[in-house]
Amino acid sequence: MASRYWVNDDADGDWEGTNNWSATSGGAGGVATPTGSDDVFFNAASSNDNCTLSANAVCLSLTIGTSGSAYTGTLDAATYTMDVGTG
Repeated sequence: MASRYWVNDDADGDWEGTNNWSATSGGAGGVATPTGSDDVFFNAASSNDNCTLSANAVCLSLTIGTSGSAYTGTLDAATYTMDVGTG
């Protein structure tokens, strides 16, 4: 299990882009796209840029903003599905 933080380093908003994910909040992108065993976080420290699914997605847990660290972007599933907690 790992943590994945949305950072949108490619500035393309694509969930599938590995440069768009970091292992730490506010860190550099370049880690693997989230899998069913990863906790996913969208927060102000990482990026407030929008994220759009370009394929079906899965993650262990999904946290969008937390107290004191709001996420103001949009997570758009488009025509795809996102399974959370189904491993």
